[in-house]
Amino acid sequence: MKQVLLYTSKFLMFVFLRLFFKLEISGRERIPARGRLILAPNHQSNWDPPLVGIAATRQVCFAAKKQLFEPLPQRLLLTLLNTIPLDRHGLDRHSLRRMETVLDRGGALVLFPEGTRSTTGELGRGRDGIGLLALQTQADLLPVYLDGTRGAWPRCWRRHCLRLRFGELIAIAPFLEASEPRRQVIRRLSEQVMNGIRKEQEAMMGAPTDETSVSQ
Repeated sequence: MKQVLLYTSKFLMFVFLRLFFKLEISGRERIPARGRLILAPNHQSNWDPPLVGIAATRQVCFAAKKQLFEPLPQRLLLTLLNTIPLDRHGLDRHSLRRMETVLDRGGALVLFPEGTRSTTGELGRGRDGIGLLALQTQADLLPVYLDGTRGAWPRCWRRHCLRLRFGELIAIAPFLEASEPRRQVIRRLSEQVMNGIRKEQEAMMGAPTDETSVSQ
């Protein structure tokens, strides 16, 4: 029953976004069909999670700040959508354990590496939590760049354009074999994720490419 409700809610969200926004999604072929995976998008607004959710070609879980779980209706919806409450000031043990469980089972998790929304639209610094989680669970990382979600709601009646671009997979294996101190490996992983997002930002803002895309 939960799976039926999950897919129904995803379909309804797709219909909603399709009606009120223009969607441009590219790079879906870069998403591994199976295996431990952390999708790492930049964060500009509350539109980011549903956009990533409908764009992904596999079922994903989310990590969201625990303050969003306070109103009961919102808590029920987020729980239905497999969302894990997260302290945005750091990874608490309970949240970390739940995320590890998702990944240990070969699932996919959406985690925003900046830790909070950008108020300016500029990319921030990646926090070490995403590198730590990837190392502990041996999960590959997939940078994702989102554009147009910041301030989208007031303009949605004019079919504002939301764009998403999946980046190049960052394999965890070379980082597991690194000889440098663990803290440096974690920092390097987090930096590489942000560099991957920045690369897709530059590609999106530049000339069109021949990659598979969906424009709706």
